[in-house]
Amino acid sequence: MLNLPDDKFTTLEDFIGAIIAAGKERPNTEIFEETFRDLSDELLQSIRADASFSAEPRPRMYRPSANLSCQGISHFIQELIPVDPIPAATRPVLRMGHTLHAETYAAFKSACPEGVRAVIEIGIDLPAWWPKENSRSTGTIDMVLYFEKELLTDYLSEELLDTMPLKIIADVKSTSFFGFKKMKTQDYETGGNDFGYISQLAIYSEVENTLEAGALLIGVNRNSPQDPVCVRFISPERLLDEAAKVKKRTQGDVLWKPEKFEDTPGQTGVRVIKKASDFVCGNWATDKEGYCPYSKQCMEKRKLTGYNA
Repeated sequence: MLNLPDDKFTTLEDFIGAIIAAGKERPNTEIFEETFRDLSDELLQSIRADASFSAEPRPRMYRPSANLSCQGISHFIQELIPVDPIPAATRPVLRMGHTLHAETYAAFKSACPEGVRAVIEIGIDLPAWWPKENSRSTGTIDMVLYFEKELLTDYLSEELLDTMPLKIIADVKSTSFFGFKKMKTQDYETGGNDFGYISQLAIYSEVENTLEAGALLIGVNRNSPQDPVCVRFISPERLLDEAAKVKKRTQGDVLWKPEKFEDTPGQTGVRVIKKASDFVCGNWATDKEGYCPYSKQCMEKRKLTGYNA
């Protein structure tokens, strides 16, 4: 269990991060064994799926983790534009992600103080407005956390106790060093959302009726044990704004609109990346593809339409 702090926690991020760190330092063997028994079945299913892996391009589906931070992505999904699947050689990295998720869950449950309860991997039906064509109608929330404030007075400041919710969702993302650094520094409150994490949190929070509670984004660094976990709180205002934007991006006939770009007035008339680096969108000047699965198709469309001219 989390030790009593010398100074009470003043932010929810620090409190949640301390619980995870304590669980990693002093793991509950029984909880870890149970969690990893469940994980082993999931990993075996993934390995079996690799045996029938096909490198044929195929359309992607609407799902909460599909990076719905850009209307351009939504357009390509709706139009059934095929993209290359995740290469078989990199699929073990995804399994590493499953393992780090499981370790994070087990660590959190190992050190949860009385007054904190975590429900793990909750299957949900997506909202009524969710696209019906070429979509998954269900999703999985990583963690739903419940708090009994009267039992946490030894851990949390009065101000935090007054403002924190009784229930909040959390999403865990295992990431590379680059992605982890981005997660620690990105200004999510003013629109930062390069990988669609805020869009996913907004969808899940709407399902759980917790938009006005905010949400937690938990990053796990798979490349550096010296800086292993980052916890970010996303405000209710940001979630409400993003939920409205996701609805707009996915309703009716979705027009192509690469939201990561904007005009640069007074210069050469070219467009520059607005919210994402070349890593996400690709570099249209050099034709270098980016992290986005549709970066190639989007660059081709920008050239045809003169969007970059």
